[in-house]
Amino acid sequence: MNAYCVIGDTEKDARDFLNYYVMEKGDWEAVSNITQSLGMNNRLMAPEKLNAFKFHFIAGWGGYPLVGTARQIAEELAKLSRVGFDGTLLNWPRYEEGLGRFVSEVLPLTVQMGLRHEGLAR
Repeated sequence: MNAYCVIGDTEKDARDFLNYYVMEKGDWEAVSNITQSLGMNNRLMAPEKLNAFKFHFIAGWGGYPLVGTARQIAEELAKLSRVGFDGTLLNWPRYEEGLGRFVSEVLPLTVQMGLRHEGLAR
Protein backbone atom coordinates (compact mmCIF):
# COMPACT_ATOMS: atom_id res chain seq x y z
CA MET A 1 0.00 0.00 0.00
CA ASN A 2 0.97 3.65 -0.28
CA ALA A 3 1.02 6.03 2.70
CA TYR A 4 2.13 9.57 3.33
CA CYS A 5 3.79 10.29 6.63
CA VAL A 6 3.69 13.62 8.46
CA ILE A 7 5.46 13.46 11.82
CA GLY A 8 5.09 16.27 14.32
CA ASP A 9 6.19 16.90 17.88
CA THR A 10 2.45 16.98 18.64
CA GLU A 11 -0.54 15.82 16.64
CA LYS A 12 -1.49 19.46 16.16
CA ASP A 13 1.96 20.26 14.73
CA ALA A 14 1.61 17.42 12.22
CA ARG A 15 -1.94 18.38 11.21
CA ASP A 16 -1.02 22.06 10.92
CA PHE A 17 1.89 21.21 8.61
CA LEU A 18 -0.30 18.87 6.56
CA ASN A 19 -2.90 21.60 6.11
CA TYR A 20 -0.21 24.14 5.28
CA TYR A 21 1.44 22.16 2.52
CA VAL A 22 -1.85 20.96 1.05
CA MET A 23 -4.04 24.05 1.39
CA GLU A 24 -1.44 26.78 0.94
CA LYS A 25 1.21 25.13 -1.23
CA GLY A 26 -0.78 22.43 -3.03
CA ASP A 27 -1.37 22.67 -6.76
CA TRP A 28 -5.17 22.64 -6.80
CA GLU A 29 -5.36 23.36 -10.51
CA ALA A 30 -3.20 20.33 -11.28
CA VAL A 31 -5.18 18.04 -8.98
CA SER A 32 -8.42 19.26 -10.58
CA ASN A 33 -6.99 18.36 -13.99
CA ILE A 34 -5.93 14.92 -12.73
CA THR A 35 -9.30 14.15 -11.14
CA GLN A 36 -11.10 15.38 -14.26
CA SER A 37 -8.97 13.09 -16.43
CA LEU A 38 -9.87 10.21 -14.09
CA GLY A 39 -13.54 10.99 -14.68
CA MET A 40 -14.09 12.34 -11.20
CA ASN A 41 -16.30 15.41 -11.06
CA ASN A 42 -19.10 17.06 -9.11
CA ARG A 43 -21.74 15.29 -11.22
CA LEU A 44 -20.49 11.89 -10.05
CA MET A 45 -19.35 12.75 -6.53
CA ALA A 46 -20.59 15.04 -3.82
CA PRO A 47 -18.36 18.15 -3.78
CA GLU A 48 -17.14 17.43 -0.23
CA LYS A 49 -16.07 13.89 -1.22
CA LEU A 50 -14.29 15.15 -4.32
CA ASN A 51 -12.50 17.85 -2.32
CA ALA A 52 -11.45 15.29 0.31
CA PHE A 53 -10.04 13.09 -2.45
CA LYS A 54 -8.16 16.08 -3.91
CA PHE A 55 -6.78 16.93 -0.46
CA HIS A 56 -5.36 13.42 0.00
CA PHE A 57 -4.11 13.36 -3.56
CA ILE A 58 -2.08 16.52 -2.93
CA ALA A 59 -1.03 15.28 0.52
CA GLY A 60 0.52 12.08 -0.79
CA TRP A 61 -0.80 10.85 -4.13
CA GLY A 62 -3.99 9.61 -2.51
CA GLY A 63 -2.20 7.35 -0.07
CA TYR A 64 -3.18 6.38 3.43
CA PRO A 65 -2.59 9.23 5.90
CA LEU A 66 -0.08 8.64 8.69
CA VAL A 67 -0.28 11.97 10.50
CA GLY A 68 0.67 12.66 14.10
CA THR A 69 3.40 12.03 16.62
CA ALA A 70 5.94 9.24 16.20
CA ARG A 71 3.94 7.11 18.65
CA GLN A 72 0.67 7.72 16.78
CA ILE A 73 2.28 6.77 13.49
CA ALA A 74 3.78 3.59 14.98
CA GLU A 75 0.37 2.69 16.45
CA GLU A 76 -1.30 3.27 13.08
CA LEU A 77 1.28 1.04 11.39
CA ALA A 78 0.51 -1.62 14.03
CA LYS A 79 -3.19 -1.31 13.21
CA LEU A 80 -2.47 -1.73 9.50
CA SER A 81 -0.39 -4.80 10.29
CA ARG A 82 -3.23 -6.32 12.35
CA VAL A 83 -5.67 -5.97 9.44
CA GLY A 84 -3.27 -7.78 7.12
CA PHE A 85 -0.91 -5.30 5.48
CA ASP A 86 2.65 -6.53 5.55
CA GLY A 87 4.32 -3.54 3.96
CA THR A 88 3.79 -0.02 2.76
CA LEU A 89 5.48 2.46 0.47
CA LEU A 90 6.06 5.58 2.56
CA ASN A 91 6.58 9.14 1.40
CA TRP A 92 7.17 12.38 3.26
CA PRO A 93 6.44 15.99 2.26
CA ARG A 94 9.99 16.94 3.29
CA TYR A 95 11.73 13.73 2.35
CA GLU A 96 15.09 13.94 4.13
CA GLU A 97 13.68 15.45 7.32
CA GLY A 98 10.71 13.06 7.37
CA LEU A 99 12.80 9.98 6.67
CA GLY A 100 15.30 11.00 9.36
CA ARG A 101 12.55 11.42 11.94
CA PHE A 102 10.95 8.14 10.89
CA VAL A 103 14.23 6.25 11.32
CA SER A 104 15.13 7.85 14.65
CA GLU A 105 11.67 8.14 16.24
CA VAL A 106 9.18 5.73 14.64
CA LEU A 107 11.28 2.67 13.78
CA PRO A 108 12.43 2.09 17.38
CA LEU A 109 8.77 2.10 18.43
CA THR A 110 7.91 -0.47 15.76
CA VAL A 111 10.67 -2.71 17.17
CA GLN A 112 9.20 -2.32 20.69
CA MET A 113 5.76 -3.21 19.30
CA GLY A 114 7.11 -6.33 17.58
CA LEU A 115 6.41 -5.05 14.08
CA ARG A 116 10.07 -5.05 13.06
CA HIS A 117 13.17 -6.90 14.12
CA GLU A 118 15.93 -4.70 15.47
CA GLY A 119 18.29 -5.62 12.64
CA LEU A 120 15.72 -4.48 10.07
CA ALA A 121 15.20 -1.16 11.81
CA ARG A 122 18.62 0.25 10.96
